[in-house]
Amino acid sequence: MASVYDEVEIEDMEFNAEEQVYYYPCPCGDRFSIDLEELYDGEDIATCPSCSLTIRVIFDEENLPEPAEEEEEEESVSAVSSDRLRPSSSKLERIKTPSVYSPVALRIMNKTDALETGSICLQQLQQQVAQISFADLTFAPSMEWPPSLRFFLLPGHLATSMKFFSSVFAVSLLVASALTIDAGTTTQVSDNCDTGFSQTGERSSTYGKQGVPIAKSGFSLAGSSNTGQNNNDQSNPDQNNPDQNATSSDGSQEQTAPVLKGDCILTGVYINNTDVSECQTILVDSLQVPAGVMLNLTKLQNNTRISFHGTSTFGKMLWAGPLIELQGNNLTVTGPGTLDGQGAWYWAQARNLTKPRWLFKMHKVVNSTVSGLNVLNMPFHAFAVESCNYTTISGVTVNSSAGDGIAKNTDGFDLDKNDHVTITKNRVYGQDDCLAMQSSTNIVFSNNYCCGTHGISIGSLGGPEQNSSTTVDGLTVTGNTIVNSTNGIRIKTIIGLKGLVTNAVYTNNELLNVTHAIVIHSDYNKTKGGYAGTPTSLVKITNITIDGLTGTAANLYDIVANPDVVSNWMFKNIDVTSTNNGNCTGEPASVQC
Repeated sequence: MASVYDEVEIEDMEFNAEEQVYYYPCPCGDRFSIDLEELYDGEDIATCPSCSLTIRVIFDEENLPEPAEEEEEEESVSAVSSDRLRPSSSKLERIKTPSVYSPVALRIMNKTDALETGSICLQQLQQQVAQISFADLTFAPSMEWPPSLRFFLLPGHLATSMKFFSSVFAVSLLVASALTIDAGTTTQVSDNCDTGFSQTGERSSTYGKQGVPIAKSGFSLAGSSNTGQNNNDQSNPDQNNPDQNATSSDGSQEQTAPVLKGDCILTGVYINNTDVSECQTILVDSLQVPAGVMLNLTKLQNNTRISFHGTSTFGKMLWAGPLIELQGNNLTVTGPGTLDGQGAWYWAQARNLTKPRWLFKMHKVVNSTVSGLNVLNMPFHAFAVESCNYTTISGVTVNSSAGDGIAKNTDGFDLDKNDHVTITKNRVYGQDDCLAMQSSTNIVFSNNYCCGTHGISIGSLGGPEQNSSTTVDGLTVTGNTIVNSTNGIRIKTIIGLKGLVTNAVYTNNELLNVTHAIVIHSDYNKTKGGYAGTPTSLVKITNITIDGLTGTAANLYDIVANPDVVSNWMFKNIDVTSTNNGNCTGEPASVQC
């Protein structure tokens, strides 16, 4: 049973008329809060969201201010119209914790993005809190609730709380058919892709202070009590004003990085180099990473499980990045959280300036899976997959559709020096390569959806010598859909340099409205960033199979190959409707363009 820290006269509390909420300072540095509506309903317990201390509010209902009138569109539950029962109107999130004694944090987001937190305590010690977000419940009322829903199970208030949950369940029966799990508030983009790409990710509130331990459940919080979201206007980026919370100037880098253990939570404002090497599970929840700081997920224990929830943001600053780095063995990384790189600010900068090269870098990740993430508005490339083995990336959405006409180099996946990596069932909207293979062996790229990109590419490839850094051997590209792209399938090698592309098999891929269906060039000028026209690359391109290619394109072929280094190509079952056949020079005799 949660204990009451103190009793406070309501006259000593601060009333926010706009929010209709009473506030009172908490010893932990945060504040207690209670809604005016709850006071009218007989509730008298206020709770601190950070440390979960509770106070009893002493008040006389006759002296309470009149509640603010609701706007006309605030309909009653019984009168709610069908268009307001959409699953995107609200969400409940749930994460299991190891203790049945943990309190539960219930978080509801309505259409106006008003995010409130309520707590139901089953058993809780003073200054101890555990959190569960409810994303996987099978029932969730999808209408706009009052501004605050906070209930605390203490003697005398059980009936009120049970009444609330009964109402939730009753409404859920009416709208269950319209609900989907993890359906956050989204805005669909008119990008001519099949179902559009979300412009906003799942959001949730932030709690706690970095390093505060939570008893029973074993969780540790990392973050700050500042729950504000980063509200930088990406539609009007100020090129000369990066985020001012960069750790190099304001002293925040002098904070002692906490060491977390067991089951850990990163939320609020991230402290640089927070040590998570002793965490068994890590929940990253609506984290705010300061400008110039990398979210460090390296040196992890084997079998660590990492889950992203809410929308995590990364401060804006011209630096090399990456914004996140992951490293370890037998890792399981899951969503459904959103990683917002705030790309609009970077896209407006000059191209020759240093920008975070990758939003999410995977380095020496082995026997692991990454799934269900939403990567939004990356400054440059989305994923770097480097020196990884036996790892799968699936169900990821990469979306920089807001950068159409201005964003550059927004690759989906960049691969280098990997072996046995599978990238499957992902969705990429970008302004550069959907896949860019620099070097790797035994790679599968399957059943992905690429829109607005430069297609599925090997290269640009080449170096002073043929070695592991300049070799692509064993690439399977199958079942992918490429839409509104400059290229469909592309191989480009660098003039004057050496390397090897071999055993690349492309099967049953579909192209929709691409400019060039099949592109193979031995004349890429990396210095100038374009085709030189003279195919002098010494990179060997052998054992290339394209079997089953359908769809529409302006040009079927764009091939400028060095005949001295190409051999054993096979094209068959090509059924692409094109305006022009295109151009072929230097191709091996086995191919008839």
